[in-house]
Amino acid sequence: MRLDRRTGRVDGTVRRGRHEGQLLSRLGLPALLELLETARRDDPPSVDLLEAYLDRREPDWRRSAAGARAPPPPAGAAMDEATALGILGLPAGASADEVKAAHRRLMAKLHPDHGGSTYLASQINQAKDFLLGRARVGGS
Repeated sequence: MRLDRRTGRVDGTVRRGRHEGQLLSRLGLPALLELLETARRDDPPSVDLLEAYLDRREPDWRRSAAGARAPPPPAGAAMDEATALGILGLPAGASADEVKAAHRRLMAKLHPDHGGSTYLASQINQAKDFLLGRARVGGS
């Protein structure tokens, strides 16, 4: 998956299976739902990413899907510094002000009220909280 931080556009490349090498943006809803079911069976870590992509691209996709949504990731799920920095698009050693600015910029594009998804918003919030907590505790 790739996020264009300038535009807020999200896309990804299928890494395995029948649609290997294709961009998600090139697949129709039936193919995306098939890919989601395959991920539920064979690649659980990809399920949240695919659901977030579908939430953004096809807000009513769940009506077309026969299966129930997988449970959201647990609150407070483990996050490390590299992941948090990657989510916010920041370099190592970013200041608290840079963290807050990146958070505001991404939430303006990816908040559920602006066409984003709750999963993406929760990841952005979790990254900000982790990095700001690190700054208070670690003194950086």
